[in-house]
Amino acid sequence: MAIKYELYPITGITQENEKEKRFYPRVVCHNTRSNEDIAKKLHHRSTYTPGELIGMLESIANIMHEMISNGECVHLDGIGFFQATATCRKPIKEMNARNLKIELKDVTYRPDAKMKRAMAHATFECSGANTHFDVRSEE
Repeated sequence: MAIKYELYPITGITQENEKEKRFYPRVVCHNTRSNEDIAKKLHHRSTYTPGELIGMLESIANIMHEMISNGECVHLDGIGFFQATATCRKPIKEMNARNLKIELKDVTYRPDAKMKRAMAHATFECSGANTHFDVRSEE
């Protein structure tokens, strides 16, 4: 099955002489898979029951939460790297500032090289339904 995409306009172009519209592709997620879906697929490829596999996935999630909360980066071989990123509510004006409100911004994911190689031959096709705007030329 091909990966579906839609085209979106590039905004914020600062060049005054840039007259033509430009677009970029954005992947459209057509289905979100759950732990149960993954467990069913794994069950057919192993001797574990779906219940055991769901328990393993939940345990992995709990351990990853613990490690990332302790400032560690987690690498799952063949999947990728996960790590916390931080932000501050107010701009930091000095290197030795105190009482900073540093908080979690996000948990980032960077795919493993094995994952990238496995997906190198993926095919893409337009979803056929750009619901956000009309990308046809203005003639």
